[in-house]
Amino acid sequence: QYVPGTYTVVATAANGNGNGYCTDTKVLTITQPDQVILTASSTNVSCNGLGNGTITASATGTGAITITVNGSAYSPTAQYVPGTYTVVATAANGNGNGYCTDSKVLTITEPLFWKPVITEVSPTPVNKACVNSTGNIYTVGPLSNGYSHIGSSFQWIITGGTITSGANTQTVTITWGNNTLGNLVVKETLANGCMNSSDAYNVTINALPTPIITGLNLVLTNQSSVIYSTTNNTGNLYTWTVLGGTIVSGQGTTSIYVTWGNAGTGTVTVFETNTVCTGTNSLSVNINAGSNTLNGAIQYDNIYSTPLNGVLVQLVKNGSVIATTTTGAGIDQSGNPVMGYYEFNNLQFGNYSLNVSSTKPWGGVNATDALLVQLYNLGSVSLTPFRQVAADVNASGLINSTDALLIKMRVVGMTTTFAAGDWKFNNTAFNFSAVNTTYNFNGICVGDLNGSYIPTGLKETSVLSYNDGIQNINSDESFTYEIRSSQLVELGAMTLFMNFDQNKFEIEKVNTSLEGLKYVIKNGQIALAWSDIKPISIKDNDAIISLQIKAKAIVSETSQIFTINSGSEFADPIANKLNNFVLKMSSVNVSSNEVKDVYITNYPNPFTSETEIVYSLPEQGKVKLVITNILGQTISTLVDGVQSSGNYKLTLNTSDLKMVPGVYTYRIEVKGLNNRIQLFRTRENERNLTRCCFKRNKKTSVSCRRSGEKRSCKVE
Repeated sequence: QYVPGTYTVVATAANGNGNGYCTDTKVLTITQPDQVILTASSTNVSCNGLGNGTITASATGTGAITITVNGSAYSPTAQYVPGTYTVVATAANGNGNGYCTDSKVLTITEPLFWKPVITEVSPTPVNKACVNSTGNIYTVGPLSNGYSHIGSSFQWIITGGTITSGANTQTVTITWGNNTLGNLVVKETLANGCMNSSDAYNVTINALPTPIITGLNLVLTNQSSVIYSTTNNTGNLYTWTVLGGTIVSGQGTTSIYVTWGNAGTGTVTVFETNTVCTGTNSLSVNINAGSNTLNGAIQYDNIYSTPLNGVLVQLVKNGSVIATTTTGAGIDQSGNPVMGYYEFNNLQFGNYSLNVSSTKPWGGVNATDALLVQLYNLGSVSLTPFRQVAADVNASGLINSTDALLIKMRVVGMTTTFAAGDWKFNNTAFNFSAVNTTYNFNGICVGDLNGSYIPTGLKETSVLSYNDGIQNINSDESFTYEIRSSQLVELGAMTLFMNFDQNKFEIEKVNTSLEGLKYVIKNGQIALAWSDIKPISIKDNDAIISLQIKAKAIVSETSQIFTINSGSEFADPIANKLNNFVLKMSSVNVSSNEVKDVYITNYPNPFTSETEIVYSLPEQGKVKLVITNILGQTISTLVDGVQSSGNYKLTLNTSDLKMVPGVYTYRIEVKGLNNRIQLFRTRENERNLTRCCFKRNKKTSVSCRRSGEKRSCKVE
């Protein structure tokens, strides 16, 4: 490459023999285009923080000229932030294989920085205020770098509050709302038109203390040591004022003691101050010159609301017993006679509680209550809060199967106490604030979930029995005694209390399919308790309880072994009492082991599936025992052979003999004696009773009842 100028170009070649040269010459001239000349200037930014600086640029030279600013294409309308800028003008020559350039360096500046700053005039401390507080003053402080507010305009933006004055001035007054945080921002425009915004000025809006006064609002004249309190918030200050009385002690704390003056209206006021705010509250107090009485009645929690006399009631104030009484007969405020009544007189207004206790007998609890516990634990039934207290017999805080088990154990006498005690009362602490106040409440025996107890009497009995034939027993003999149902029923619970003559009978064993049955046999009594959330289906004539009993003495007159006692109860699967539930119980006749007559009988009779035939022989002989139908046809020969004197028992099963319902006769022949008796087999849905008996060589007619008809069976 060559700079502009004149150049001689010579071409030389050697001749053929190498001893001479041939040459040629040309003269060339290289020129250059016109010089590029750049003209460029700038204007500075008008306001600090703006980017409105400008650059003006133009250039002369040969060909097309391109202008760039810091490497980017120049635009005459572009605006620039403060900084240093290099402006370059570039032109291409005519043949496009060279460039001509010119450049300039420009600097754009801005005025000195300024920014409005918000300061708090009042209140103090700064950055804090109270909910709904007024008169909070904020202003824009002096500007830096020589700037002045003269000629400035202001625009305030408030969050969480309201401007009450000075909206477009340098200073504003704010009323804050009930938010937890507020803030202010101000936009200031100087006289030269430059504008800037302040940083947000945050204000913590503190809630006002809201003291609540607790204490009597009804007092007696000259009543002393009346306490008034408010909640203690750590670090807060408290000031009290009292009108109509005198603060005796406690000023500056959360509790004061007041002595009230003459009758009228008094006022207690507290001022609570935290680090910023003060809240206040007042309580109006009626100063009364009258006498005050607290009375009421205590009743058992049953459907009869049975009054509870003889209950000890203690009045407690500030943890100390100040009066004691016992419930009994009384007159209420309306002049009516009341039982279970208590009364306390000349009381001061205030907070009290009652200690209530009873030495009355515990009762009314049975297996139905245990079933209710089990059903409640499953969520199948609901209990009132007071009945729930009664259900927690072991005082564990829970109601579960353990409570049900303990109830059944106590019902039958396997235990004599509950951890929760015998009685519960649903009284609570109360505020005595009226001249004459009536406060009634209830009591209940622990475990009596259905409230069936009647404290003035005995628990209602819903179980009956009737005679279900005769069992003939020998003395000193053990025999099976079944207590049967008289109806088709679903059972969920059973409570059965029975007396018996322990000089004549001994219960050796209790046989039952009732899972979890609890029982105790003691002093001529048997107590049984059972409950289950899985009910059992009982049909007519089904055995509920089977007892193995030993006859200890001769019972010459036919009689029942057991007497059903008060409190016995059967319940359905949802713990509803089955009223007048009837049990079948046979009578017994206990004779001597010495057999003097031929004797034969069967039990039960009528029967459905099987019956026991019992007979006695006075002496050894050939015995034949035959079953015949009503036509005299032999169904089966049960015995055919020689037997010694004594007592015999055998079981007749209808399925084995393929017996259909009807009337049958069994006949015993002993040494030529022919003794015959009728027996009835019934369908399961029939309810029949019959009994037949005879003595040797005598004819006996016995009245039998079958489906309401009169029948007779006789010995031949």
